[in-house]
Amino acid sequence: MASIAEQQPVVKKEVVAPNKTHDGAQDTYDALVAAQWTSFVTVEEIQREPLLYSVLSQGVCLQVESNRVTVQFVKELSFFESVVRDEHAVWQPHFQRIFSSDAQLIMEFTGEAKIGVVQKKSGDVIHDPLGSTDTREASHKSEPSGRGGNQKEGSQKKFEQRKEI
Repeated sequence: MASIAEQQPVVKKEVVAPNKTHDGAQDTYDALVAAQWTSFVTVEEIQREPLLYSVLSQGVCLQVESNRVTVQFVKELSFFESVVRDEHAVWQPHFQRIFSSDAQLIMEFTGEAKIGVVQKKSGDVIHDPLGSTDTREASHKSEPSGRGGNQKEGSQKKFEQRKEI
Protein backbone atom coordinates (compact mmCIF):
# COMPACT_ATOMS: atom_id res chain seq x y z
CA MET A 1 0.00 0.00 0.00
CA ALA A 2 1.31 3.48 -0.82
CA SER A 3 2.27 5.76 2.05
CA ILE A 4 0.36 8.95 2.87
CA ALA A 5 3.25 11.08 1.53
CA GLU A 6 3.00 9.36 -1.85
CA GLN A 7 -0.72 10.09 -2.06
CA GLN A 8 -0.43 13.84 -1.48
CA PRO A 9 -0.15 16.24 -4.42
CA VAL A 10 3.17 17.89 -5.07
CA VAL A 11 3.07 21.66 -5.46
CA LYS A 12 5.84 23.19 -7.48
CA LYS A 13 6.52 26.87 -8.08
CA GLU A 14 8.46 28.12 -11.03
CA VAL A 15 9.09 31.45 -12.66
CA VAL A 16 6.96 32.26 -15.66
CA ALA A 17 9.24 33.77 -18.29
CA PRO A 18 7.85 36.87 -19.97
CA ASN A 19 6.23 36.28 -23.33
CA LYS A 20 8.79 36.97 -26.02
CA THR A 21 8.81 36.40 -29.70
CA HIS A 22 12.16 35.33 -31.10
CA ASP A 23 13.80 34.09 -34.16
CA GLY A 24 15.77 30.84 -34.33
CA ALA A 25 19.05 32.50 -33.28
CA GLN A 26 17.42 33.91 -30.13
CA ASP A 27 16.00 30.48 -29.28
CA THR A 28 19.49 28.98 -29.63
CA TYR A 29 20.94 31.71 -27.40
CA ASP A 30 18.21 31.15 -24.78
CA ALA A 31 18.88 27.40 -24.80
CA LEU A 32 22.63 27.99 -24.36
CA VAL A 33 22.06 30.38 -21.45
CA ALA A 34 19.63 27.94 -19.82
CA ALA A 35 22.14 25.10 -20.25
CA GLN A 36 24.90 27.19 -18.64
CA TRP A 37 22.65 28.01 -15.68
CA THR A 38 21.67 24.35 -15.28
CA SER A 39 25.34 23.32 -15.39
CA PHE A 40 26.08 25.84 -12.65
CA VAL A 41 23.17 24.87 -10.39
CA THR A 42 23.89 21.15 -10.64
CA VAL A 43 27.50 21.43 -9.45
CA GLU A 44 28.02 18.92 -6.65
CA GLU A 45 29.21 21.48 -4.09
CA ILE A 46 26.02 23.51 -4.57
CA GLN A 47 23.82 20.42 -4.28
CA ARG A 48 25.43 19.67 -0.91
CA GLU A 49 23.87 22.90 0.42
CA PRO A 50 20.13 22.11 0.31
CA LEU A 51 18.76 25.63 0.87
CA LEU A 52 21.20 27.24 -1.56
CA TYR A 53 20.49 24.57 -4.15
CA SER A 54 16.74 24.99 -3.71
CA VAL A 55 16.87 28.75 -4.22
CA LEU A 56 19.27 28.69 -7.18
CA SER A 57 17.45 25.87 -8.95
CA GLN A 58 14.29 28.00 -9.03
CA GLY A 59 16.04 30.79 -10.93
CA VAL A 60 15.65 31.42 -14.64
CA CYS A 61 18.70 32.83 -16.39
CA LEU A 62 17.40 35.66 -18.56
CA GLN A 63 20.60 36.89 -20.16
CA VAL A 64 24.36 36.87 -20.09
CA GLU A 65 25.69 40.22 -21.17
CA SER A 66 29.33 41.19 -20.81
CA ASN A 67 30.18 40.10 -17.27
CA ARG A 68 26.58 40.29 -15.94
CA VAL A 69 24.47 37.16 -15.58
CA THR A 70 20.88 38.18 -14.91
CA VAL A 71 18.75 35.57 -13.18
CA GLN A 72 15.09 35.99 -12.31
CA PHE A 73 13.46 34.46 -9.24
CA VAL A 74 9.87 34.61 -8.05
CA LYS A 75 9.11 37.54 -5.76
CA GLU A 76 8.40 35.21 -2.85
CA LEU A 77 12.05 34.09 -2.80
CA SER A 78 13.44 37.58 -2.14
CA PHE A 79 13.76 36.63 1.53
CA PHE A 80 16.44 34.11 0.50
CA GLU A 81 18.66 36.58 -1.33
CA SER A 82 20.86 36.79 1.77
CA VAL A 83 21.33 33.00 1.70
CA VAL A 84 22.78 33.23 -1.80
CA ARG A 85 24.97 36.20 -0.85
CA ASP A 86 26.18 34.54 2.37
CA GLU A 87 27.09 31.31 0.54
CA HIS A 88 29.07 33.04 -2.24
CA ALA A 89 32.25 31.17 -1.24
CA VAL A 90 30.48 27.93 -2.19
CA TRP A 91 29.03 28.96 -5.55
CA GLN A 92 31.19 31.82 -6.88
CA PRO A 93 34.21 29.76 -8.09
CA HIS A 94 31.89 27.47 -10.09
CA PHE A 95 29.84 30.41 -11.35
CA GLN A 96 32.96 32.14 -12.65
CA ARG A 97 34.30 28.91 -14.17
CA ILE A 98 31.07 28.35 -16.11
CA PHE A 99 30.26 31.95 -17.13
CA SER A 100 33.53 33.93 -16.98
CA SER A 101 36.24 34.82 -14.48
CA ASP A 102 34.76 38.28 -13.89
CA ALA A 103 31.09 37.28 -14.06
CA GLN A 104 28.66 38.86 -11.60
CA LEU A 105 25.34 37.37 -10.56
CA ILE A 106 22.48 39.85 -10.86
CA MET A 107 19.45 38.50 -9.00
CA GLU A 108 16.03 39.89 -9.86
CA PHE A 109 13.13 38.92 -7.61
CA THR A 110 10.46 40.04 -10.02
CA GLY A 111 9.07 36.80 -11.41
CA GLU A 112 5.46 35.77 -11.12
CA ALA A 113 4.83 32.38 -9.60
CA LYS A 114 3.19 29.76 -11.75
CA ILE A 115 1.83 27.10 -9.46
CA GLY A 116 1.49 23.67 -10.95
CA VAL A 117 -0.19 20.92 -9.02
CA VAL A 118 0.85 17.38 -9.74
CA GLN A 119 -1.98 15.21 -8.55
CA LYS A 120 -1.42 11.64 -7.53
CA LYS A 121 -4.34 9.28 -7.82
CA SER A 122 -5.27 7.18 -4.82
CA GLY A 123 -8.13 4.82 -5.53
CA ASP A 124 -10.91 6.69 -7.23
CA VAL A 125 -10.32 9.94 -5.32
CA ILE A 126 -7.96 12.67 -6.45
CA HIS A 127 -6.88 14.90 -3.58
CA ASP A 128 -6.48 18.59 -4.40
CA PRO A 129 -4.68 20.85 -1.88
CA LEU A 130 -6.77 23.81 -2.96
CA GLY A 131 -9.92 22.11 -1.76
CA SER A 132 -11.71 21.68 -5.05
CA THR A 133 -13.18 18.31 -5.84
CA ASP A 134 -12.36 16.38 -8.96
CA THR A 135 -15.45 15.26 -10.90
CA ARG A 136 -14.42 11.63 -10.54
CA GLU A 137 -14.63 12.01 -6.78
CA ALA A 138 -18.01 13.76 -6.92
CA SER A 139 -19.55 11.05 -9.09
CA HIS A 140 -18.55 8.32 -6.61
CA LYS A 141 -19.29 10.25 -3.46
CA SER A 142 -22.38 9.60 -1.40
CA GLU A 143 -23.55 10.65 2.03
CA PRO A 144 -22.29 8.47 4.86
CA SER A 145 -25.12 6.37 6.24
CA GLY A 146 -23.86 6.44 9.80
CA ARG A 147 -22.21 3.60 11.66
CA GLY A 148 -21.77 0.33 9.82
CA GLY A 149 -23.33 1.55 6.55
CA ASN A 150 -22.38 -0.04 3.24
CA GLN A 151 -22.35 3.17 1.20
CA LYS A 152 -19.08 4.76 0.05
CA GLU A 153 -17.82 7.46 2.36
CA GLY A 154 -16.58 10.93 1.40
CA SER A 155 -12.96 11.61 0.59
CA GLN A 156 -12.21 13.04 4.03
CA LYS A 157 -13.26 9.81 5.74
CA LYS A 158 -11.17 7.78 3.27
CA PHE A 159 -8.17 10.00 3.96
CA GLU A 160 -8.60 9.65 7.72
CA GLN A 161 -8.87 5.89 7.43
CA ARG A 162 -5.65 5.73 5.41
CA LYS A 163 -3.85 7.74 8.09
CA GLU A 164 -4.86 5.18 10.72
CA ILE A 165 -3.51 2.19 8.75
